[in-house]
Amino acid sequence: MMNKNYDFDDIRKAISDKIDTPTGKLIRSGAVGAVGIVNQIAGVAAGIGDSIVEQWNTFKFSLLLNGLSTGLNVEKRLNQLYNFVTDSSEKAIHVANLFKQTVNAECPKACVIYGLILADHVEKNTAFTHDEMIVCKALANATDYDLENFKTIMEKYTQPRSSGDRVVFPEGFSEIESYATTCDWAVFNRIFFSRMGEWEKLGEGTLDISTHYYTGNPAPVLLEYIKKARQVWNYGS
Repeated sequence: MMNKNYDFDDIRKAISDKIDTPTGKLIRSGAVGAVGIVNQIAGVAAGIGDSIVEQWNTFKFSLLLNGLSTGLNVEKRLNQLYNFVTDSSEKAIHVANLFKQTVNAECPKACVIYGLILADHVEKNTAFTHDEMIVCKALANATDYDLENFKTIMEKYTQPRSSGDRVVFPEGFSEIESYATTCDWAVFNRIFFSRMGEWEKLGEGTLDISTHYYTGNPAPVLLEYIKKARQVWNYGS
């Protein structure tokens, strides 16, 4: 007897069944509808019309599939995803939230990262970590600039301090406004945190009372996935 190949409709039903609880129903209403916009193979909308919104959501889901299926064919990953969803209500809720975040994402590159995070867990049948859930939430309102700037900040502009890894830009840095905006995005989303002042002497009796940014525990997690995603997210090339 041949093994069944599961598609997104099977996964939608499995999510619906697994989170059929008062709490789960709040999540299910949006997430299950999001799954319905893609079909089994290439993320093409089922019965797509002329709606720009439908086409945009379909494109984002196709990028999630690109990340999910990296190194494997889509059918195999979907089978793994079905097994993952049916394993527990907790895992079904994580996937449901991830699908909602994919549809709501402002940056298509974030959708590739969602697929990569999901691929790691469906392959190993492991639960999402707290840091990964923070990263997934942050990605929903990230921009292309945020992701590129974040990678540069982590690789070039962090320095170890006794209080943690601090973001330090060179004096006279010409792109300070853009990078500071990315730092603010990271703080808002719990990737970085900020402190007022280091109480370091800057000169004759002068103390540093400016705001400083530090990397939080989710920061290296996001950096790792950005590096992985850069191999597959050049969707415009």
